[in-house]
Amino acid sequence: MGIAFDRWWWVAAALLVPVAAYLNRDALGMQGVYPDYVCFRHVILSGFDPRQDFCESPTFPMWGYGFLLVGTERKLALLVGQGAAAIAAAWYLLRTLERLEILQGLGLRLVKLALVVSVPWYAFSALRWPYSEAISLVLVGLALLLRAVSSSRRPLLVFVGSGLLFGLALNFRSDYIALPLVAAVVAVALSRKRLETAASMLVWICAILVALVPWMAYSHRATGHFLLTSTNSGHVLYISLGQLPGNPWGITPFDGDPRMQRELDAHFGTKDTQSLTYASDVYLRHRFVQLVRQHPVAWLHKDVVNGVHTLTEGFYSGEFIQAADCVPHCYGKFGWNEAGTARVRSPLSTLFGSGLGLRDRLRFGLQEGSALEGRIVSLFGFLAAAAVFVLALRRRDTALALLALVPCFQWASNALAYDLSSYSSNAYVPVLATIAIAGTELARRWRGRAPRRGRAG
Repeated sequence: MGIAFDRWWWVAAALLVPVAAYLNRDALGMQGVYPDYVCFRHVILSGFDPRQDFCESPTFPMWGYGFLLVGTERKLALLVGQGAAAIAAAWYLLRTLERLEILQGLGLRLVKLALVVSVPWYAFSALRWPYSEAISLVLVGLALLLRAVSSSRRPLLVFVGSGLLFGLALNFRSDYIALPLVAAVVAVALSRKRLETAASMLVWICAILVALVPWMAYSHRATGHFLLTSTNSGHVLYISLGQLPGNPWGITPFDGDPRMQRELDAHFGTKDTQSLTYASDVYLRHRFVQLVRQHPVAWLHKDVVNGVHTLTEGFYSGEFIQAADCVPHCYGKFGWNEAGTARVRSPLSTLFGSGLGLRDRLRFGLQEGSALEGRIVSLFGFLAAAAVFVLALRRRDTALALLALVPCFQWASNALAYDLSSYSSNAYVPVLATIAIAGTELARRWRGRAPRRGRAG
């Protein structure tokens, strides 16, 4: 692999960003939430008046993407900007790993090559949603944190910069709200100077909270309570119980779960009660705990099922088969039932024997290739992350442990709460990095155990 590619791989990746944005332009995933970000745009332009939010709840979702929409609502500009930010964040994280000697040589080059051909990674940034911006901020914040904990000087400004970036990420998505606390515990536990490290991590967490102060002020104005997150955690936790097939609660894993709606209506004495308001969130979180206590073994079973599913389902792989001339009934054209929930033809039959034109064959091939690539990376990647995390704990290597912690935290979050391939996609770049680190470590150990060859004769 040439030096030129090693240095300029990101140029090839950047050239593919608009291609992915164009091919995935008719995707429907998560677009039901997009109007909520438009509502936040109105809220922001009105001077942060929650009464200007005409959607279901003034505190769902997080408002970060609304700020982007204040700048532009042009779809292509949003998608290309997301893709460019994703590449810049990956570049900075990989450069940091190289400088800290966590990932170097062939392993680093293979990660760069994998990113260039990672269709799921491009697809992840080819939708109007806040996932991409959030994880780009997390990756840069993580890189700064790794630099800070690896320095003997404990540079407070770097801790502050990292914390502010993490806090900004939480303004886009609440997924990683508990990650800073776990990271702080890990960093202090592995440090030989625990008081000094604890002080530095406290500064880091305070910087995260500072970045959330505007949201806290707005949420207090909207609900009378200071909030760190959006008000959908109860909703998500409740329907997550439905991810266990045949579960004893009779819950389905969908936003419109009938049992959840009946419980909300009965509790509040209203009809079609919204599940995303502050009051509903508090009630549903309470009900989640009660339901888990009723059937703790079933909940643990659900966690195991979700954990295994995370390994096998892959990442968000794009919706390249969606096109303006068939939306929203594109699945039937490509060998699925109309709902897109089951195949009626094999992929090979669809690709070669269904009468598709060249353009549709290319789109279908890209879709299937992306799904296959994602399943391979998720299977080996999350397992590698767990192995690298254990290795880091044994070596008391704080930076390595914090890197591996991101995919491990995502895996645990999927298992304990709601499992969705798009959630797994948050950890795509760290997953690739831990695959390379695990592979490098295995190769090193193999070379160390290989018998020495004697000289012939």
